[in-house]
This record gives sequence, C-alpha cells and structure tokens, in this order.
Amino acid sequence: MYRIYNLKSSENVEVSAELGPFTVITHLRNLAQSQDHPGAVLESYFSGLLMERKRQLICQLNQSAVLVAAGMMQWMVGECKMVSDANGLFGYLGKQLRGKMTGQECAAPKYSGSGTLVLEPINDDIMLVNLQDWQEGIVIEKGLFLACSADVQQSTVMRSNVSSTALGNEGMFSMALKGEGFAALRTPCPKETLVLIELEDDVLKVDGDFAIAWSSTLEFTVENSGQTVVSTALSKEGFVNTFKGTGKILLAPYLSFDTKEVEKSSNNA
Repeated sequence: MYRIYNLKSSENVEVSAELGPFTVITHLRNLAQSQDHPGAVLESYFSGLLMERKRQLICQLNQSAVLVAAGMMQWMVGECKMVSDANGLFGYLGKQLRGKMTGQECAAPKYSGSGTLVLEPINDDIMLVNLQDWQEGIVIEKGLFLACSADVQQSTVMRSNVSSTALGNEGMFSMALKGEGFAALRTPCPKETLVLIELEDDVLKVDGDFAIAWSSTLEFTVENSGQTVVSTALSKEGFVNTFKGTGKILLAPYLSFDTKEVEKSSNNA
C-alpha cells in the first residue's frame, strides 16, 4: 500500500488533462532556480509569462497497462512490472527496423501492474487522444509519441507515392496508432492552438509540415500548389502537402520545436 502527497495537490501544480489511465500535470512556475543566479531567475519568470512550463504524464497502471517511449520513466511506485514489447530477437529486430523507418524509438517498454508511473518532465505540451475518435486510426509525425494504453495497436504506414517522400520533407514511413485505447502525444505548440479540420471527400493542401496528425483513411501526397507550372511559379509556394478523402487533420499554426530535435532528445533521454 502506498500514498502520494504533493504531486497533483501542490499549489504549483495544475491538472491540465485526464483521460483513461493518463493524467497530465503542469508545473506553473520553475521553483528550482537559485537566487545566486538572477539571470536564470529572470529567464524562468519570463518563460512563465510565455506559458513555457514543464509538464509530466502520470500513468495509473491499475486502469491499464501502458507503452511508453523509451527512456521517459522518472519514477514508479507500487506493483509495477516493466517488459519490452519486442518478443524475442526477431521481434526486437523488427522494432529496430520500424524505429529507423518512422523516426520513433524502436521498442516501447510496457509497464503493467497496479501502481503509479510518472514520466520525465518535458517542455512540450501533452495532448491526450481517445483513438475511438479517429476512423481507422491516427497517423502521427515523428517524435510525437509519448505513451499509449497497451491495447492500442502500433503499426507503420507508408506514404502513398514517391513524391510525398522526395518532396514533402516527411520521410517515407510514419507511425500509426489504432484501437479502442488512449494515447499521449507531444505537441509542437500549445494544444489549445491546434486547428482540427474534418474532410468529407475533400482536399486539404498545406505548405509545410504543419500537419502533425491525421486519419489513416486519408491519402497523403505532394502536389504543385497551382494547377499549372506557371501558376505555381507565380504563387512562389512550390509544392504542398495534400490530404485527400474523408477524415481529420490536426494542424499546428506554428511550430515551436523541430521534430528532429525532439527525436534526438527522446533517444538520448
């Protein structure tokens, strides 16, 4: 038996989201800065004004076993067991290959039991997703996966054509999540600013990699921004990422981090 104090009930902590086994807490101020370093204190103060805050994900394992991005565990208490989701050598090699293709960590450790698991604090916002809200699953950009309930199926999806790889600056493969569980994803901007677009047999064109997640039912290609070469040249937009069909897309109005840097920091955690 265990009890946890001053985690979610602290005056400096705000519970910002709860869904399934996951709870997101936000540290309102950085109280770790030393008075001997006034520059760091000022930086912390203005970072707080800009809503740049540390966030942590809490996982209640008595509600569901969870898969977590490798290296993200900070502490756990109670009955907690950790195993790899890669079964045997060939399973591990398969995870390694999928990790190379999608830019995600190769094998997510699986935590189960009845205890509590707390992940490392991160600077990025955390969005909780109910996968039942996404038809046939959700495709996510590289570096955004943080955790999911163990009943969520992870797979690798390939771009629909070579142009989307060569011209879209997106890579050939992405991670897809599908099932009736829940997922926790990093977001490259405050989650309140994300734009959700629903398509019904329609087309969305995006100039840049601002689409961070989309329904698996959508076809992703890269096309000219205009109908002709001349119109494309006059618009100075070049090629755009194009989503066709029926489904949903999450757009970031701006990107506050480079997903390659997030991937690198996740791998080094």
